Amino acid sequence: MKRIVEEWITRWEMIPSGAKVLAAVSGGPDSMAAASILKSLQSKYEFTLGIAHVNHGFRPETSKAEAQMVRAWTEHQQLPFFSAAMFMKEAPEEKATQASARKKRYDFFFRTMERFGYNVLITGHHADDQLETMIMQAASGRSLLGEEGIAPKRTMNGFEVARPLLGVQKTDVLLYCRKYGIPYVEDESNSADDYRRNRVRHHVIPALTEEFPLVHQHMQEKYEWHKEQQDYMRSQARASLDFYGEQLELNHAAVRMDFFHEAPLALQRETVSLLLNYYFSAEETGISASLVDSCIGLASAAGPSGELHLPGGILVRKSYGRLEFLRREEAVASSPEMIRISGYGNYKYGTGIAGVSRDRPEDTDFWVAVPERILSFPIYVRPPRAGDRIHIPGMKEAKKIHRLFIDEKVPKHERAHRPVFTDEKGTILWIPGLRASFRYEKEAAYFVWKKD
Repeated sequence: MKRIVEEWITRWEMIPSGAKVLAAVSGGPDSMAAASILKSLQSKYEFTLGIAHVNHGFRPETSKAEAQMVRAWTEHQQLPFFSAAMFMKEAPEEKATQASARKKRYDFFFRTMERFGYNVLITGHHADDQLETMIMQAASGRSLLGEEGIAPKRTMNGFEVARPLLGVQKTDVLLYCRKYGIPYVEDESNSADDYRRNRVRHHVIPALTEEFPLVHQHMQEKYEWHKEQQDYMRSQARASLDFYGEQLELNHAAVRMDFFHEAPLALQRETVSLLLNYYFSAEETGISASLVDSCIGLASAAGPSGELHLPGGILVRKSYGRLEFLRREEAVASSPEMIRISGYGNYKYGTGIAGVSRDRPEDTDFWVAVPERILSFPIYVRPPRAGDRIHIPGMKEAKKIHRLFIDEKVPKHERAHRPVFTDEKGTILWIPGLRASFRYEKEAAYFVWKKD
């Protein structure tokens, strides 16, 4: 077993010479075996080793004994020891779940690493954990979205996290502990079927192993093949977002619609998956492969507009040439109220600026030159209203603004926020980016509108 662990450390370049390694040790056989092997390899690989333990208090008596055992073993090995008691009852706003405990645990590890200069975190995940994870991901559809399986090495919070036991099975770990007298505490909760992972571990894995004795090896090979393919597809997806993406920022991103007309379906799926994972942390909100396909279906559907509501408060909105992804709370905004412009200057309108300027504006989104005969204060700026019409030069009849929005392909969600400039009588003078009710004449001033 030690030879296999060494091979993994070397193959995946887990521990560079001179590294400061922190081993996450729960007290179970997996992490204790990992810590013992790391201790024996210290001089060979020239690294510093420390031990970190977290007591969540799920099992009051056993947890206490576990912490004492890990501390005693660490002191006997003359290694630095870092511990924390993070009882879930201290956080009443959170459910005492494995997920929340894991987050607290890793937060402690990373804080310890930052404070004491450690740069590599070692965990005790083994081949059975890999098999369980990949089966659960495949069965739930999650393997089609994001990474598959457990990575032998990855970067988290700026630190390297490595799993050198992924090449050995749980039976190998137990035999190693017994052979070399390595102490450990069995977590009695692992024997119950309260958690889905336990049920998979107790009932699915044994049946698979009996039918397919090399299933662990084959799953690891599948992971590595899939990882290489995904790395390539992910690079193509990043290139697609660089070319077709717009407004790429946290919790708000858009992709031009021509991407969905030109790119192969496989690349569309990978790109939407990347966008949701990177900009919206979709792996934490339960986005599945079928929902990724729903996003692509919305882009491909007939009609210029449409919406799709995803878990985690994500809104996907199709509107005139692009597919937009945003948080629903960002999409809900009240229409601005009417403002009165009593003289030259800029005025707050909604989240933007509306105003009248004597000089030709430079730093603004929209402007129009206003003839002297038209300009008369006060000027009013307000949202569009039902029945609004504008007299466009050259047209016999006034045109409905609703029809103008459709003809000019103004997205539905933007229409209520597009300002309407009127005179004191309510006659519409200008709709930024669309039409004015006057022709160009001698410039007297400029109407301006800056979105934000």
